[in-house]
Amino acid sequence: MNKELPEIGIVIPCYNEEFRIDIEKYNSYLKSNNHMTFLFVNDGSNDGTVHVLDKIIAKNVNASILNLDKNTGKAEAVRQGAILLLNGEFDYIGYWDSDLSTPLSEIDNFIHIFQNNLKAICVIGSRIFKLGSNIERKWYRHLLGRIITTILSYGPLKDISIYDSQCGAKIFKKNMGAKIFKNSFKTKWLFDVEVLQRVKKQGSMDQIIIEYPLLQWIHRDGSKIKIKDFYKIIFEIVRLFNER
Repeated sequence: MNKELPEIGIVIPCYNEEFRIDIEKYNSYLKSNNHMTFLFVNDGSNDGTVHVLDKIIAKNVNASILNLDKNTGKAEAVRQGAILLLNGEFDYIGYWDSDLSTPLSEIDNFIHIFQNNLKAICVIGSRIFKLGSNIERKWYRHLLGRIITTILSYGPLKDISIYDSQCGAKIFKKNMGAKIFKNSFKTKWLFDVEVLQRVKKQGSMDQIIIEYPLLQWIHRDGSKIKIKDFYKIIFEIVRLFNER
């Protein structure tokens, strides 16, 4: 690896993503960024996801795969991947949605923020609409996200000024990652909120979470969230309020 560049480990959780993983985009990025390591976590997929991932692994020494025997959910898949990466010599670790709704090129912008803000311990992507950005979200997903974040701002996120807690692009300093992913998460759909809670709790007063407005985020069809899951999300909101 290039020692002049920070070493970065990214967990890519995957569950039945056979037709949503862009092999060429991954290959191109990994080839051009050998200081990056991608760990794909195959979360008990029952389609051809593992075969797609094998094609990426075969062409890139800085990519590997962790196969979980059964589907554990995104929260645990990310945690298991992070625990494995924490054994490596990385400066930063994080997680990224496998469908690349957030382009891989944004990783560089995250790292630049760390390098320009020494107090930053966590940088998270934000799908906020700004002049010059290209944010394409389904209106109902956007509305649901705003409702959830607004409700949580009165409880679990009360002391954390965050616009978008649910974006699946987050990077941490390695020492903070060790604290965040040590224990299992109590929620499935809102584990991103738990992540931010742990960062706030474990960080010192002068350390900060930086929310970065993404230049691009494109909704990809094939979301795992169903109407019935909204009831589970409500239950998890109540749980987070009770346990804060």
